[in-house]
Order: sequence, then C-alpha cells, then structure tokens
Amino acid sequence: MKQQNKTILEFLLILNFFLIIFLFGLFLNNIVMINNGGRMPVYAIHRPVQETEIHYGYSDKNEINLWYLSDVFFAEKDMFIHPKGSIFSIGDCFLWIGYFGSWLTLLFFTFYVTKLILWKLK
Repeated sequence: MKQQNKTILEFLLILNFFLIIFLFGLFLNNIVMINNGGRMPVYAIHRPVQETEIHYGYSDKNEINLWYLSDVFFAEKDMFIHPKGSIFSIGDCFLWIGYFGSWLTLLFFTFYVTKLILWKLK
C-alpha cells in the first residue's frame, strides 16, 4: 500500500511540474501582450499577417516591446499539419510542453489506476 501511495504522489508531482511549465508559457505570452497594447505581435517577415483583435504584424524589431517573446519562430508547412505553416513564440513552446506533458501524465496515471483496480479484482 505504501508503494502505491508513493507512486500516486510521484504522478501528482510530475503533473504539477507540467502545469507549472504550462502556466509559465501563459505568463510569457501575457507579458508580451500586455506590453504591446493587448495584442500579440507577429513577426511578419515570413508571411503576411492578417490584422485581428489579438494579432498584428511587424517587420522591424524596434517597433515593439519584448520582440523576443512575440511570435518570431516560423515552422514550414511540412513540419506541422497547418497548411500554410505556423508562426509561434517561446511562450507557445512552453504551453505545448506543459499541455502534452500533463495529458500524458494523466493518461499514464489512468492506466496505472486501472491496473491497480483490475489487480485487486483478481
């Protein structure tokens, strides 16, 4: 029983780790948006950016605050499923790592608990 409690505690610690990574990515994205009038700046040198309520394009790094936290990385269309490619930021990378890490942790935790329940039913 003590080993099971230790394993459950380890799952919860791993889940908290990934949730902190997710929140850090959210923090980075919000900081750059707050410093740029509430919209996320997108480095428009890779492709034209359609101006929306939450995005605007720029081509000179001196135009905006914290340009290195804005959407500056470009992934070609063959790297991801998005047909035109994708522009993303450092904060987005932390969001993805935190989201998928949490998801995988919960998935393995579910398998572990299911195994324990089936083991006790035998």
